[in-house]
Formats: sequence, C-alpha cells, structure tokens
Amino acid sequence: METVCFYWQHYKLGPLLGVGMTSEFKVSKPILNNNLNSYLNENKGSYLFGYLNFDLKNSFEKLSSTHPDPLDFPLLHFWVPESIYLLKDKPVLLAGKDHRENLAFATNFLAEFKAKDAVLNVEFKPRTSQSRYHYRDWE
Repeated sequence: METVCFYWQHYKLGPLLGVGMTSEFKVSKPILNNNLNSYLNENKGSYLFGYLNFDLKNSFEKLSSTHPDPLDFPLLHFWVPESIYLLKDKPVLLAGKDHRENLAFATNFLAEFKAKDAVLNVEFKPRTSQSRYHYRDWE
C-alpha cells in the first residue's frame, strides 16, 4: 500500500511533510452536506491536509465542466496525518506519532528532494492545438 503524504511550504516554519493518515473526509459527488463541518469539528486542533478540486465550484454555482478528468480526483479530500515532520537537515517530528515507517519515508523523501535540488523537471504537452484556440485581438 502506498504511503499518503503531503508536502507543504509553511510560511513561517518552512517545509513540512505530513505522512500517513489517521482519518479522512472525501467527497466525490456534488452533494453538499454538513458532514464536512462535523469532520472539521471532530479534528479541531489537528493539522488537516487536503485539497479542493476545481470542479467543486459546480456545487455552488450553476456551472458545469466538460474538460477531461483522467485522474478522477474527488471534489474535496481532507485528512489528518499520522506524523508531521519539519524538513531541515533531517526530518524532525513536529506533531503526531513517531512511527518508524513514517520517519523512514520522510528521510527518503528529503534525500530525494535534496538530490533533485527541488527542481520540477516535467515536459508539458498541449491537448488542444494552437489553431483550435479562439484568439481575440484586444488592441
């Protein structure tokens, strides 16, 4: 099973890595309910990591999206990590449980991050040709 992790560049503390998961809240259908508030209240005082999918806007406004979603991300996903490490010269436990597996994962993550010198080396390719775009001359 893959380890759940989330990297975050905290504005004061520096780089943080959340590893593992003690609980999660995930919504894949555009149905809004109070379960998110309940989850947030149950985990008040805990670090919550997660994301909101761009298509969540369709739950609040009369909008729709027709773009492809090959990754099939949920509309929103929040979780409480088992361990949170501050990434300095070596991972330092900031919050949560000190699991040996999580520390090993954080140590490996930091080593790979440093080895790559934090450079994202990805080649992006367009899905739509330039000739299919509609350009409007605003000048």
